[in-house]
Amino acid sequence: MVAGKVATHEHFKTIVRKRPVLPLDCVDEASPFDCVSCEGSVAAVHEQKMKVDGITPMIKTTRYPAHAVLETDNDTLYDTAVRPLIRTVASGAVPSATILAYGQTNSGKTYTINGVLDRAIPDMLHAAGRVEFQAMEMLGKITTDMATGERLMVCETDHGVMIKGEVWIEFDGPDALLRAVRRAMAKRVTVATARNHQSSRSHAIYTFKFPGGGRLRLLDLAGSETSADQLFHDKDRVQETVAINKSLMALKDCFKKTAEHAKYIPFRGNQLTLLIKDAFIKGPGSIPTTLIFVNVSPLLKDIRQTVASLRYSALICAAADRKDSGPMAWSKSDVRTWIEATLGFCPPVLDGVAAKSLFILTENELKTKIGQPNLAKSLYDAIYTLKQASKKPARRPRQ
Repeated sequence: MVAGKVATHEHFKTIVRKRPVLPLDCVDEASPFDCVSCEGSVAAVHEQKMKVDGITPMIKTTRYPAHAVLETDNDTLYDTAVRPLIRTVASGAVPSATILAYGQTNSGKTYTINGVLDRAIPDMLHAAGRVEFQAMEMLGKITTDMATGERLMVCETDHGVMIKGEVWIEFDGPDALLRAVRRAMAKRVTVATARNHQSSRSHAIYTFKFPGGGRLRLLDLAGSETSADQLFHDKDRVQETVAINKSLMALKDCFKKTAEHAKYIPFRGNQLTLLIKDAFIKGPGSIPTTLIFVNVSPLLKDIRQTVASLRYSALICAAADRKDSGPMAWSKSDVRTWIEATLGFCPPVLDGVAAKSLFILTENELKTKIGQPNLAKSLYDAIYTLKQASKKPARRPRQ
């Protein structure tokens, strides 16, 4: 059973990373069952079910696609998935890039981000010569500078997203920068939970600024939790979990909307998505500027959360793979030819307009744009007729 098709969005990649079975996993189970296997660019989940007779056991396998599915060490992961992006943003070829690790608690997110940082820092300084560093954590609605401990405020101005109170520290050597990153990591809020003896309760954001103006953000997100994971939480832990899940839902929604090419991306709905607004905007060139690591656990007891993470990965892949068809897929030249055939000429204001921009306009918007009500009504009626006809296979206009 396959949950969807493999797809690559033009500005972000979704990479599933499966962690291995660890010695600590054998404490509860003598021989933990590995229920996830990697099959190229597909993650296969094997789940025990009963046949329709209710007696006979069976293994049901569901496959979830992604841009890549990895079961490798940090060196291989960095070389194959991360290094090209680091060099691109450090050299100034793109204005910003984002790398984030998403998944349930105890799925290997921090291990992944730490591994990337250890290998990326020497590459950054080799490419840029010097770099400025800033680290913060988001705990509910509170954002804190991890170096100074001071409260920060994320806000949007006419000049973009600003962080009031942030402090940047400049480095020109990898050893000093690595020490600063590790000091920041050590200050992150963690507590022992039923699922993880050192569970991160905040989102950690590590930002690097390069001389050319480019920025790289790495996000070690707090782990998502189910209601079952919260059974032994006190009131404070429950409130933290609610805030974590709310921000993760906002993040998932923004990436889904981005993959669907939606006109409106609700990044203002949460401080986290507002901060990484650039991650939802396509940069110049063809290199994806956002990497989403979907970390999953191989354990049978984690299968619900694993499936939820993989479903989300497959969902945004499938959304990105959808291609416009019919009139919505017309080129600007096709649109101009159709307008000329419909009205007898193409109004200058519509010359070069994209199909997606024209065919969603209301009659009043067309009147305002063209300035001639009768002409706008004729064009609106023709667009309506075209949309109805496009429910059947539509032909491109002849040149």
